[in-house]
Amino acid sequence: MSKITAIVRGVTALTERISEFRIAAADGAALPSWDAGAHVLFDLPDGDTRAYSLIAFAPIDKAPEEYRIAVQREPEGKGGSTHMHGLKPGAEITCAAPKNDFPLTPNAPAVLLAGGIGITPMISMATTLKAAGQAFQFHYSGRSAGLMAYRDALQETFGDSLHLHCDDDASALDLDAVIAGLAPAAHLYVCGPKGLIDATKAKAEAAGIDIADATLRDADLSKLDHEAEIGLLRKLAEWPRLVETAARSNEPHRVAFYLYELASDFHSLYHLGRSEDSLRALQEGDAATSQAKIALSRAVAIVIAAGLGILGVTPAQEMR
Repeated sequence: MSKITAIVRGVTALTERISEFRIAAADGAALPSWDAGAHVLFDLPDGDTRAYSLIAFAPIDKAPEEYRIAVQREPEGKGGSTHMHGLKPGAEITCAAPKNDFPLTPNAPAVLLAGGIGITPMISMATTLKAAGQAFQFHYSGRSAGLMAYRDALQETFGDSLHLHCDDDASALDLDAVIAGLAPAAHLYVCGPKGLIDATKAKAEAAGIDIADATLRDADLSKLDHEAEIGLLRKLAEWPRLVETAARSNEPHRVAFYLYELASDFHSLYHLGRSEDSLRALQEGDAATSQAKIALSRAVAIVIAAGLGILGVTPAQEMR
């Protein structure tokens, strides 16, 4: 099918890093129809593409006037999300017709499990299930409430079917409880970071439960996770030097700050799944990334020594 020449009809900031884009045909014509779970490939200036899931909070129109997508900005990525975030209302962009590699079975009860930006395909799934009068449970997990896109709209639309989980409070996702609570006939769908998907599939399979094939989740997430991991690994490569410098200068407040930031970055890397592709890239990539893996181990040693130095257990200045 030929490409669609489209324009950005509107842009709305949802969180510090996530923005929603409303996309319409440049000639005002109706756009191709789509089903819950579908994504659209958008063209980038360098010839590459990015796939973004289509979002619907109301029953999906068979002749939609516009598409809604949400894009998380990844400054350390390859530039796809940065380009999208640079688009303003009226900007022209080309895209393909929607494709669905993550289809929903609307006539069966479902459990939807979303992590981070993986919320996007799940919204249209929940909307379709609700319109069909089908029972479903909707779990949405994120690092903290302020980072979770559409939180209020989801609560208003899906009510008691929605369960919000924040890693930094008592509502944190209990994956074992979700799996244990699955009804025998329920279909399980998951989309999000690789670590969440792998853990869900492993626990579901161990419990003898069939799971929707999450490896076919939207391509934007697999690319996003990989790019974000590489960016974090590059950043983590700098922490040993910063912590060691602060420790040797006997600046405990700076060391404490770096300890907190380092822990936060390790936490992010854990939730992105620490994919083998990213670690392989460290070995095959440029000098900065090839040293990052070694720097992670060194960072741990320096952080421990610096922490002990602050407590007076051993002089941090003796670190070599």
